Amino acid sequence: MRRAFVPAAIIGLAAASAPIWPVVDTGAATDFSPAAQIAHQQMGFDTAILARGQAIPTTLIEPVRADPNPVESYRHPLLVRIRPGTPIRVTPIYTQSHASAWQVSAMSPQTIVVSQAYYPGWQAYLDGVPLATARDPETGLTRISVPQTANATLLLTQTMTPVQWVGWALVGLGMVALAALARFTPRRVPASFRATIRRKRGSPAWPCWG
Repeated sequence: MRRAFVPAAIIGLAAASAPIWPVVDTGAATDFSPAAQIAHQQMGFDTAILARGQAIPTTLIEPVRADPNPVESYRHPLLVRIRPGTPIRVTPIYTQSHASAWQVSAMSPQTIVVSQAYYPGWQAYLDGVPLATARDPETGLTRISVPQTANATLLLTQTMTPVQWVGWALVGLGMVALAALARFTPRRVPASFRATIRRKRGSPAWPCWG
């Protein structure tokens, strides 16, 4: 039973990691434009295959329209990420590396653009209710659909993607497997060591594991 544990653990880990090994077929790689590369990366497929001499594109689509709002807001306690011209009333609450919050009021459903590159895992909540987030096709920034509301708290935070959950689950399984392997692996005592112990103890036998 103990000897079968290691092969069974290896087979189990291989089966659990099977979904991440197949290559994702995204069609013929004929479009190497920055927009196509960004779309490929933002779908969670990492950096796409590039044509020879093709530079890795930035996250934002060129040309990027400068937004002076974040730079100017460094003079104040809060970093302002809401793009200018937003049709709702916005009051910053806090801004962190993995989360930002605002107090918002909207007379009708609106769509706002946040000065933050869209990437899978960013999730918006309005008073705890999930909102739809998407990649703005013109800028590559994060777009949030806000319903009609008054003095509600809008939270944009980084969450775990399904691929990240699978990765952490595999890490946890690997740690459990290593701990079990260290605990249940039979330990053989070298013959020379057993002979030395017998001479010192005067015992005719010494237990041997495995």
